Amino acid sequence: MFRRAFTLIELLVVISIIAVLVGILLPALSSARKSALLVTCGQNIRQIGIGIISYTGDNNGHIPNNPLTFAPPFWFGNDVANNMMFSFSHTPPDLVGHGLVLNGYLDDERAMFCPDDDSADPVEELENIRRKTDNAFSSYLYRQLDRTEDSRIDSLGESTDGVRVAALLLDMNFLVPGDNFRTNHGNQAVNIFYIDGHVARHTNSSNQADGVFSIANLSDFFGRLDQILVNADYTLIGDPVDAPTASP
Repeated sequence: MFRRAFTLIELLVVISIIAVLVGILLPALSSARKSALLVTCGQNIRQIGIGIISYTGDNNGHIPNNPLTFAPPFWFGNDVANNMMFSFSHTPPDLVGHGLVLNGYLDDERAMFCPDDDSADPVEELENIRRKTDNAFSSYLYRQLDRTEDSRIDSLGESTDGVRVAALLLDMNFLVPGDNFRTNHGNQAVNIFYIDGHVARHTNSSNQADGVFSIANLSDFFGRLDQILVNADYTLIGDPVDAPTASP
């Protein structure tokens, strides 16, 4: 019996169709994966945030903070936002800042790291926090008492004129080359946890050079950090690009 086989032209047509379909589907799959990572990161940041709120319930309303929390460039204080969660410089070494939620308020320390953290740090930092033998940093920027008027969650005040303190925690985006370089979600989006317990996602930048929630250089480092917090607080009012300049 004669069986008809595919001709070369027919095979090429099928291969071409498959190639076109792959070309269409791959960007969609990549976008879906990025969206899933952003959602998972938001779930992590919410777990930490709920831990912070639970902490306030056991500490007369005061949010976690510590006077020996490190913030670059080599400055200590509880009124500077940073992402440190364990300080080996402590005597004795201890949890600091939002790391205090690891003391019974967060079930899994892996939540301290964004699944879309673009640095290679999470593996090393997770090991540091487990062994507690070196400083450990999370994927998230925690405000501590930076630009607040009080340490109680219900009376944090204004971060600048007319902008109430609202944001407690957000994705870290530090674009200065070197050991501290870290971005989440390619510097393009951030999750923000607010004092009322909800998380919202916001656009940050379309490239790796800037962003309303990013530190791109060390010039006026603390001023830029202040502006990021004001921008984050302002998201409950309007577009962060329209946020007022952080007052001194």
